[in-house]
Amino acid sequence: MNRKGWHKVLILLLCIVMACPSTILLSKEEKAQAATATLNLPASITATKLNVRTKASRTATQLTASKTKVSLLQGTKVTILSEKMVNKEKWYYISFKWEGKTTKGYVLSDYVKLTLKDSVAAKVNSSTKVKIRKAAGSTTYLKVSNKTISLANKTKLTITKEVTKKDVKYFCVEFTYSKKKHTGYIEANKVLFTPPVAEPERKPIDTGKVTTNNLRVRVGAGTTKEQMVDSSGAKVYLSTGAKVTIYSVTEVSGMVWYEVDFTHNDKVVTGFISGDYVKLDSEEGTDEDTPKDDPSTENPPKEDPKPDDNNPGGDTPGDDSSTETPTEPLSDAQFEQMMVTQGFPESYKPYLRSLHSQYPHWQFEAYHTGLDWNTAVTKESVVGKNLIPNSKNISWKSMESGAYKWATDSFVVFDGSTWVTASKDIIAYYMDPRNFLNPQGVFQFELLSYQEQYQTLNGLENILSGTPMAGTNYTYVDEEGVTQTKTYAQTFIDAAKYSGVSPYHLASRVKQEVVTSSKTFSTSATGTVSGYEGLYNFYNIGATHSTVAGGAVANGLRYAKNGTTNAANNALYLIPWTSPYRSIVGGSYVIGSTYIKRGQNTIYLEKFNMTPTSTYSHQYMANVQAAWSEATKTFAAYSSMDSVPIVFSIPVFLNMPDVPATLPADKLNPNNWLKTLKVEGFAITPSFDASIEQTYGLIVDASTDSIVINATAASKKATVNGVGRVSLNVGSNEVVISVIAENGDKREYKLNVIRLSE
Repeated sequence: MNRKGWHKVLILLLCIVMACPSTILLSKEEKAQAATATLNLPASITATKLNVRTKASRTATQLTASKTKVSLLQGTKVTILSEKMVNKEKWYYISFKWEGKTTKGYVLSDYVKLTLKDSVAAKVNSSTKVKIRKAAGSTTYLKVSNKTISLANKTKLTITKEVTKKDVKYFCVEFTYSKKKHTGYIEANKVLFTPPVAEPERKPIDTGKVTTNNLRVRVGAGTTKEQMVDSSGAKVYLSTGAKVTIYSVTEVSGMVWYEVDFTHNDKVVTGFISGDYVKLDSEEGTDEDTPKDDPSTENPPKEDPKPDDNNPGGDTPGDDSSTETPTEPLSDAQFEQMMVTQGFPESYKPYLRSLHSQYPHWQFEAYHTGLDWNTAVTKESVVGKNLIPNSKNISWKSMESGAYKWATDSFVVFDGSTWVTASKDIIAYYMDPRNFLNPQGVFQFELLSYQEQYQTLNGLENILSGTPMAGTNYTYVDEEGVTQTKTYAQTFIDAAKYSGVSPYHLASRVKQEVVTSSKTFSTSATGTVSGYEGLYNFYNIGATHSTVAGGAVANGLRYAKNGTTNAANNALYLIPWTSPYRSIVGGSYVIGSTYIKRGQNTIYLEKFNMTPTSTYSHQYMANVQAAWSEATKTFAAYSSMDSVPIVFSIPVFLNMPDVPATLPADKLNPNNWLKTLKVEGFAITPSFDASIEQTYGLIVDASTDSIVINATAASKKATVNGVGRVSLNVGSNEVVISVIAENGDKREYKLNVIRLSE
């Protein structure tokens, strides 16, 4: 993905850690628990005398305060801070007053009753679907259209009260099922509370000035959003020099938008403006849109750049590592200490130990994203952001609204003719760094700076093997009109020297983007596309998504012809790309200046942007498998790696599960919708709506003793029952048309036919 006029946004995070002594002896686990507790639910003790423990376990030590073991009497008021399931028992982490001081510890939830004044958000917590009872302790369950309501894991609930029947605790809950609200009862041990999410404090991340006149201010990010109007109804514009305070950054269709505060008619107003027309104060003193630390800003190289022998890559983009290359590999003890110092979680360490034993010179750095794992996965799971081929199993594809059409049993295509939205489960698998801490996969974490001492022509030929570039020469005419001959491998070395980017990464990227077989390129790298003859785009830069045939290629070649609106950048990028040489070398500078210099200095971070700048956006590739795929190609380049000091920067998230995300198991099609429902010769009421399980009506005269029902399923893999000729009795006749999906899910549509009497 590319955008014009990209502005660097600097976000300063200030962390203040406070330590307070306590007379209560809690473990590190409990202290961490206390720091993250967020429920704050009122409750009271129901047991005659209840011991408070230091951990969520029946065998845990009883809590001690002021040298006295803590027990709570019946009726004691407590506040539930959080909950934890241990051996199928639910424990509450509570706070309460003990000898006048606020004290915290664990108690078994069986002996604590909620005393709610307001409803509480919650979710189902069960490996199997849970039936909802009509009353607490009842064996009668709620039904809809004669089908028992069963709620899946993580279904959202609202708890309104707690009831105990025969020593079993139940919650009265409200929930939505088949688009309608219902109320029923569920066992309390099959429910987890949902902690409230605090609204983050709105903090500015930068300030700046507008660089153009009549800049439209919109109500949201993107040109499709309406222009803002003031109280008089006049449209709001900003003029050159107008000061703005920036609070957030959003990317829409390759363009950066800022959420800003500004003064309009003596009032502070919030709106959205294009980042292309803002000069950030954090970039004061630099030429607008010109990448910093360029090897040359006045005299960009001609066809064959000659970099400084003492500094092959100029100022190397993204090479922020201060780690010196060791002459000897770390011992096992030193390696263990390194993992502790770097802050690698325990779940990473077995994989890292294995890599260290195989390649002792390799170096591993933890890149602490500061991002919550579940939040990051959710942000990357936005419909259309990460794509997967439609040929994959249904478990790999998203069925969220906007990604899947139930009425036609089809997935929405976002690129080409086959690329659809990836499922949250498969995104989590490819995002989880632990799944790729092996000799092949780990190369998606390799720092992408040029390392001349071990990134060689031989290694490049290994990468290019099996492609049209392997051992291949090509010719082109340089700016002096001289015909030059180059190998592709040497071209990537030249590109690395010019941009400071790893030639292995550049070659792998080209292989990923435009190689279609051992002898052919995609059309974007041939120079033969109609209307764009003589233009090449080997990295597919600017080739944004398009469902129009050839649309993405045309977008990329348009970029190859025109570049950005900034002439200085275009010179650095060697625009126009009228030869393979200009495309490969010039395009490498785009990658270096707009990705690696921004901190996206590994394949992983180019694919999944977990950096503080434009987090979750400005991502190079839509293919969710791209980072893994490129990593395997890079691995092939290193023919002898035992003594190569490669540096890997491996992301670490907050609140990661103890076990790595797994590949989702294959699933069968769940579509149980009807596509059509008709009665020959009659019209049913209301008009058929496939999305609703409802009863349809039909009245026939006394002479009609049967009707013919025709219905087709939305999915070819579903089975329809209840169609064909149906005999009618005088009076009311209920006909059930059922659809059974490939996975067994059943959906019923009902037709109530009234036959009049004579």
